[in-house]
Formats: sequence, structure tokens, C-alpha cells
Amino acid sequence: HYVITRSTVTEAKDYFKGAALTPEGVQDLVKRLKKEDKFGWARRVLAKVREENIPTVKLRTWFAQQHALCTYKDPDIPPLQALEQALAILAGLFDLKNPESTSDQETLGIAGAIYKRLWQVTGQKEKLERSYRYYRRGYDLGPEEDKGYTATNAAFVLDQLADIEMADEAPSVDRRRAEAKEIREAIVEKVAPLR
Repeated sequence: HYVITRSTVTEAKDYFKGAALTPEGVQDLVKRLKKEDKFGWARRVLAKVREENIPTVKLRTWFAQQHALCTYKDPDIPPLQALEQALAILAGLFDLKNPESTSDQETLGIAGAIYKRLWQVTGQKEKLERSYRYYRRGYDLGPEEDKGYTATNAAFVLDQLADIEMADEAPSVDRRRAEAKEIREAIVEKVAPLR
């Protein structure tokens, strides 16, 4: 016999109609929506739960991080608008102008990803520079702490910047490549043994 399970979208719709969910229940629903690439639904669920009284700072932070992530990944919002909205959400967690104002690697990684996407959308090198600053701050906090996520991205962004600057024959190309190599070596040394 078959077990009929409700879809995650149906659960999300029920939540909007007033179905009671604990914050942990909402967290589980968001994880499942994301797994199914239902970022629009996850974004809406997160917007709703963030209006409620969330009992812990850890959970409030997680909801804000995921709200920013699901917003910039929502295909139903024009890309530039989605990225700007996601940055506005992150601005509630830390000072976007100062990566040192947070030591939360997840938040830094999301900020780095948003600016990397902004660079892809706008072609503005300054966005890639900002992306690097967030990823670099995450890496400086210890690549073993986030399994090398911010470190890997810092090295990738450095390579992108070096490629851009190579066209201008900028003297910074070799420095950027050397720094990317140094970061990758640190990942191998500190993160690989954890796997």
C-alpha cells in the first residue's frame, strides 16, 4: 500500500493559512523546500516566521541567513532586485561595509555569494572586490570551521580578479595568484584531514 505524503508546498500553504508550526518545524520545512529548489516558497515562509517572536538568537540568525539566501536564489524576483533585497536582509545581521563586524562564517559566505552574483549580473569589478573581502574574512576565521567554504570561494574570487586585471596588465595579478595558491594550500592542510 502507498503512503500519501503532503508536498512541501502544501505544507507551506497550510502555514500561511494558519497551521501551527514551531520555529523548529518551520526550520525543517525551509530545509526541505530548499532541497527541492523551491526558493520562492522558502523565502515567503521565512519572511512570515521572521515576523513572529523567535525564542533564540541562534534561530533568529539562521532564519535571517536563510531568508537572504532564498531571496537571492528566488527565480521569481528579477536578479538585481533579489540581490539588493538579500543584502537588505543581511544588513540586519551586521554592518555590510565592515566584514570585521561579524565572525559568523555563514553570514560572511552568504554576503560573499551575493556580491559574487552582483558582479556576474553587473560586470562591476568592485562587486567582486567586496565579495572577496567577505570570503577572505571567513577564511581568516579558520577554514576548518566552515569546511573550507569561504576559503575556497576566496581563492576562486582572487583568480577571477587576477583574470580581469591580466587584461590591464596590472601588477597585482601575480600577488592575487600567489594569495589564491596560499589559501588553497591552507585548505589542503587544515580541511582535508577533517574529511
